[in-house]
Amino acid sequence: MLRLLLASFDDFIPSWRNYEQVLAMNVMALVTQGVVIYQLDGQRHEVRKGEVLFIPKGTRREALNDESGPHQKYTVMFDYETDSQLYIPILDRRAVTRMRIRHFDYLKTRFAQLYQEYQGSGSLTRMISLNLLQEILLLVSREAELNDVSPFKLTLAKKLEHYLLEHYRQPVEIKDLSALIGRSPNYTSSLFKEVAGQSPIQFMHYLRISEARRLLLHTNMTLPEISQYLGYYDNSHFIRMFKKLMLSTPTQFRARHEGDMERL
Repeated sequence: MLRLLLASFDDFIPSWRNYEQVLAMNVMALVTQGVVIYQLDGQRHEVRKGEVLFIPKGTRREALNDESGPHQKYTVMFDYETDSQLYIPILDRRAVTRMRIRHFDYLKTRFAQLYQEYQGSGSLTRMISLNLLQEILLLVSREAELNDVSPFKLTLAKKLEHYLLEHYRQPVEIKDLSALIGRSPNYTSSLFKEVAGQSPIQFMHYLRISEARRLLLHTNMTLPEISQYLGYYDNSHFIRMFKKLMLSTPTQFRARHEGDMERL
C-alpha cells in the first residue's frame, strides 16, 4: 500500500534547513538546481542537480543549503507497505540511495506535475497524485537497474531521446529512428523500451501531452489549436491521448487548474 503524505517544492530558499530528526516516513527528493547537504545517520551526502535521493523512514536526517547558496528541489514524503500487487524495488532496499538520473528532464516533469496535483482537492486529484507517485518510484527503480545496461546501449538510447525531444511535434516513425542509430526497427524499439521503460512512440506522446498541459494553463489557445500545434491533426485523437495519460480531458484539466502557476 502506498500513501502520499506531502509533496513540496523548495525554490531557492535562503537559510533553508531541516533540523535533525528521525523520519517517521519515507522521503524522495530530486534536486533541480544547486547542491543540498544531507547528514543521514551520521553520513554526509552532497546531492547535486540531476540526482535523486531516497531516504527510508527511521533514518536520522539533517539537511541544509550548501555553502554555494540556496538550492531548488522537489520532495515527496510517503508511507509504503509491501503489497503483493505493488512491488517497488527501490523501496525494498530500505537503505539510503543516491543516484544520478539519466532521464532527468522526464522525471522532473513528473515531480512537477505531482506537486501541482497535490495542491488541488477532490478524489480525482488524489488518485492522479498517487498514480504519479507510483510512476516516479518505478522510474527511479528502473534507473537503479540501468546500472546493468551497457554504456553502448545507453548512448544509442540517449541519441534517440534527444531526437524525440527536438522533433516530438512532427510525425515520428520507427523507421526514421532506426535509421538514426543504424539498427533495425525492432531493435530500436526494444532498446529504447529497455532503457526508458516505454516505446519511442509512447515517449513522443508523453512529450506532446506535457506541452499540452503547459499550453492549457498558460495560454488562451483552443483545444483544436493546441492539437494542431502538437501534431495531432485529429482533435479527438488528442483528447483521447490526453485523457489516457492525465486521467481527465483537456477541458477538465484546464478548469481544475485555472489560475495555477505551473513550474516545469
